[in-house]
Amino acid sequence: MEKISDQEAHISWAWLFSEWPAFVERLTEFEQELGLETHSLEVDHCALRVNQTNTAERLLESFAPFGSIISNKPVNGRPIALLKLSTELVYQQRRIGCIELPFPSNKRYPNAGWEHIEMVASSSDSSMNALSASCQTLVTRYVPNASKIGQQIQVKHSSPQAEGEQLPNPSIAFKKNGVCIKLHPHSIIDVINSEQ
Repeated sequence: MEKISDQEAHISWAWLFSEWPAFVERLTEFEQELGLETHSLEVDHCALRVNQTNTAERLLESFAPFGSIISNKPVNGRPIALLKLSTELVYQQRRIGCIELPFPSNKRYPNAGWEHIEMVASSSDSSMNALSASCQTLVTRYVPNASKIGQQIQVKHSSPQAEGEQLPNPSIAFKKNGVCIKLHPHSIIDVINSEQ
């Protein structure tokens, strides 16, 4: 059985919700640094990172008082649960109704807890190749300070896909000091509905 580290033994929904305001403050600063705040993009979900499977299992098992599990399936080889909140979280004046809870991979995170938000930067492209190519267009359109991004900000392109999803949704992530903002062309609810 996996031993709970001192770092993750305290992680609960009550603790995570109490940490939300500090996370929002760091996100707000980063969004302003990127120049994204002028667009008021929809924030369709936020995500957690944990390093231990038993922490993810504990969070998933204790989520019922806060909402429902709308998806729990492998994405790019590891389980990721999507949780719909009964009471939305607030980021700026935008409401966030879903939480992404990925089970750990081989990667270790320096801190468990809130890690990123994902914003919908709409695109009319429908094929994976066209959407992947349009990531740079999304950056040019929505991230006015992209040309000023220095070595402190990591930029990563990815194309996550769960089994059965019909709507490709590549993303581009900007990460700095343990905070990440991702842009993708479709909301996570639209992606889940594409499985039907």
